[in-house]
Amino acid sequence: MNRNRRSQLDKLGLGLLLILVIGYFAYQNGLISHGQSCPSGDTCTSTTVTTTLCSGTSTVFGQSILPYCETTTIISTHTSTSSSYTIGNNPVFIRLRPLDTQYTSCSKACWVMPGYTAQDVVRMISNLHATVLERYTSGAINPSYQVPVCSTCSTMTTLQFLDASEQACHCPIWPRVTMSAATSTSLTNLENAAQALLNLGVSPQFPILAIDLWAKYAGGYTQAQIVGMFKALNAQGWKGYDVNQCGGYVSSYGYAKYQDVCADKADTGPDGAISGVHSEGATALVYYDFPGNICNFITNNSPAQQFADWTTMAQNQGASSYWLVYMVVQPLPSGQCAASTSGLYDSNAISSGGKTQFQLFQSLISQYG
Repeated sequence: MNRNRRSQLDKLGLGLLLILVIGYFAYQNGLISHGQSCPSGDTCTSTTVTTTLCSGTSTVFGQSILPYCETTTIISTHTSTSSSYTIGNNPVFIRLRPLDTQYTSCSKACWVMPGYTAQDVVRMISNLHATVLERYTSGAINPSYQVPVCSTCSTMTTLQFLDASEQACHCPIWPRVTMSAATSTSLTNLENAAQALLNLGVSPQFPILAIDLWAKYAGGYTQAQIVGMFKALNAQGWKGYDVNQCGGYVSSYGYAKYQDVCADKADTGPDGAISGVHSEGATALVYYDFPGNICNFITNNSPAQQFADWTTMAQNQGASSYWLVYMVVQPLPSGQCAASTSGLYDSNAISSGGKTQFQLFQSLISQYG
């Protein structure tokens, strides 16, 4: 082989090596779209990045080939500003709470899942095929706050994490605010908290506002006050509401199309509040309330019994007209639930029959939704 041909082959080999290295790096870091198309209803953009070492074609053994010293990488970026994702006819509601102000000294939501990184949480969301991240955050949010990431990962802010969470499942986050006892400013404070959540700029925008402690405090307001609050929230841009009727039932006057009720004492279905939910024509979501009910559940039942109860609850969804909220990981008050040594209700830490509760949830979601 003459020197000229050897030189051409050396250049070709170098070019191909560079293409492989750049391509592998881009794939591992999410720069190449991994064959995924733009989600229906979303807006996506593409950026073309070209690295050029030389130009023209190369001739090897008399054959003309593409430029051996040029590579083009397409970087697809999801930049949707659509109002919400649709949750479909067979929704999967999951409860993960990585960001919270409860049980902490944080004035704005901070990371409350010790031992987990942002990547761990996003992976769980994807593996469960969630369609709603219900009450995923709680309290005011600092968009620049940095969440914990894996040792080899780039830093990530809260806003980036929330965007990544929605993109992992192509599903919406329903953030949590709390109703409080009636005062001259309590509803104004709730409305201000709701507006601050929309001001964060999460993409797609939060569609549904989850209002906790509804059954406890909403009865202290007049119908006119409650309707006025919902009208103010509508004007902000909220598309709907999810109120917590655990412990009783107080009408939302038709505004809350989703309403949470507690599991009954037998752990086989919803408590009696579901009849009020259905009377409003709302969709009922059944879950174990925090912290008391869930602590009692894991304290008083063996893992095997917990698995059996979760299975029964999933099986009874259609017959009792509700959707089950799968409780994945959520913080508990420090030292107040002896059954949890980690300070979390953690489905990954509860095992029976050779599999974790998280794996049970995967099976139940596959079978029953």
